[in-house]
Amino acid sequence: MAYLTHAIHDIVMAAPKQTLVLFNSLNMIEAVFYSLHQTDLPGDREILAQGVNGSREKLLRRFMQGDDAILLGAGSFWEGIDLPQEQLELLIVTQLPFESPDQTTTKARYQQLRQAQLNPFYNEALPKAALKLRQGIGRLIRTDEDRGAAVILDDRLMTKRYGQTILKALPKTLPPATGSLTMITQELQSFFKTK
Repeated sequence: MAYLTHAIHDIVMAAPKQTLVLFNSLNMIEAVFYSLHQTDLPGDREILAQGVNGSREKLLRRFMQGDDAILLGAGSFWEGIDLPQEQLELLIVTQLPFESPDQTTTKARYQQLRQAQLNPFYNEALPKAALKLRQGIGRLIRTDEDRGAAVILDDRLMTKRYGQTILKALPKTLPPATGSLTMITQELQSFFKTK
């Protein structure tokens, strides 16, 4: 949690834009929300968090009316929301969106796949995570006029062999770049300067 708070803080300080931060866990959202409030983020940067500040609809309304607001969301924020142009310019994905293998329905599906001699990770978990990540990134670029940056903080995208499978599922219009947090913040600053 400390790393996420630090990374999100540095990224949003470098690029003060309307920012959506996607999580896989409401508990992590709450922890990062309160942790961000302990940082030196400017007081005019409104931080909204699913499960803390209100319903999804209320959060989206406040976010759309915001100016350089930061919205922390999970679940339903990965898909089905439309935030064109300046309503969303920066997307941060905290973790690859793998389903929890402890969920009852997921366990049952994995058991079915094993019985069919199929690998649950490669036949179910990986394709679903790749699709969900693509949907999450789709929140950023909705029209031809949209422009923005996506930052994925999960290093498994680059360090695990399956990361290449996920990268292939992402839009070709978002060329991947890797680097340290310092390099990422510098790239973001120059990207938004050229806007």
